[in-house]
Amino acid sequence: MKTLLNRVSLFITGWLFGIWMLLFASFDPLTIIGGVFIALAVQIFLPLPHSGFFRRLRVLPFLFLMLMFLRDVVLATWLVTKAVLATLLARLRGLPAPVGEGAVVVVPLKCAQDIVLAMTAGLINLVPGTIVLEVDAQAAELTLHVFDLEASGFEAGVVAATQAQEARIMRCSTGLNVRSQETSEGK
Repeated sequence: MKTLLNRVSLFITGWLFGIWMLLFASFDPLTIIGGVFIALAVQIFLPLPHSGFFRRLRVLPFLFLMLMFLRDVVLATWLVTKAVLATLLARLRGLPAPVGEGAVVVVPLKCAQDIVLAMTAGLINLVPGTIVLEVDAQAAELTLHVFDLEASGFEAGVVAATQAQEARIMRCSTGLNVRSQETSEGK
């Protein structure tokens, strides 16, 4: 019984329950009881290895991460919308469409933990105009496709923005395994 309870996390239970409630958009007693039951059943019968990341979550850096992520989404949405509207207006006028140059950029990261790589890749994928093409966990690198390289600050801007996102994620938890600069430069 104790090993079953060790699989249950209050944070994950709350997260799964919140998703359940958002999916059903109903606050009747059956939905609430079902949400708690499903959240517990998923953790007990479909356990994943514990990373310890959420056990040591720091609230203020997490809120800052979410705020900066929302800022990135709004700015990127504006840039993509502006590019699409410029292309549409150019075509309506019979002019050649202005073309932003897309590019593939390899971004070296500092953290060796899979959860940080996954969270960084996930947040990058959710920002319009960028998509992760490959995650290299051994080298701690992300390969990104960028919609408009010039608007993103060229390659240096993309690398800096991605590394800043990773740093914000790492500040959300304590005790992360971070690769030193000497190790990543010696490759």
